Amino acid sequence: MTSSYILLPGWSMHQSVFYPLQSVLSQYAPTICVDYRNIASKEEITNRTKQMIAAVTTSSTFDPMKNKGDDNSKVTLIGWSLGAIAALETALALPEKINRLILISGTACFVQEKRKGWSARIVKKMQESIISSPEETLKAFDQLLFSEEEKEKWLPYFVECIRPSFSKDSPKSLFYGLDYLLYTDVREKLSALHVPTLFIHGEKDQICPLAAVTTITKKIPHSQMHIVPNAGHVPFLTQREQCLDKILEFCLEEVADGK
Repeated sequence: MTSSYILLPGWSMHQSVFYPLQSVLSQYAPTICVDYRNIASKEEITNRTKQMIAAVTTSSTFDPMKNKGDDNSKVTLIGWSLGAIAALETALALPEKINRLILISGTACFVQEKRKGWSARIVKKMQESIISSPEETLKAFDQLLFSEEEKEKWLPYFVECIRPSFSKDSPKSLFYGLDYLLYTDVREKLSALHVPTLFIHGEKDQICPLAAVTTITKKIPHSQMHIVPNAGHVPFLTQREQCLDKILEFCLEEVADGK
């Protein structure tokens, strides 16, 4: 059995967005999603991630084949967008608990110069609008999730079938999620990361530009990159089979290698 999968969602999202991945990954190993809703500070994102890892690696519930005398298992973190930053931050803090990292549409720092990220001014403006006009802010954000090639098919589907299924987060919690994106930066620590890492990134991602990722992959010793042609910020939805093939190929290597 491969290590348990822990899914880390993006800003304003929760478990249902991962269904295309979770429904398949759960056939190979226990798969669970961290819930970042209703946080009261940006630090809660880090704390909840670590708490989930502790729960999974110390409980036989997630791996019924594990004997009580065995060493604690490691986990594979799959982080999307904000969740990718959280995955990097956690892997740097708890390398002994992490088997592999899969970072989808993510970077090591969200706030950067325009070609590689968003300006702090824009994120702070989003914080103001998420408090005063949460519905309108989320609608504007959803417009950026897909590339122009994807929008006609996938934006209506997302708006009608996926976004309404989310249990709504409070505006204040969404504010703190943006706080996390504003102030979390692990770029200078990446060379210390020795966890095998797979980046999956849409070629035309408007939220986390591809340029930001190609820079950080060079800093991580054991990393590889897969670019999804013409995809935006949600390639695991719009190019599900391609992304799943890459994830399973990367994760199941550990079984073949006897790790």
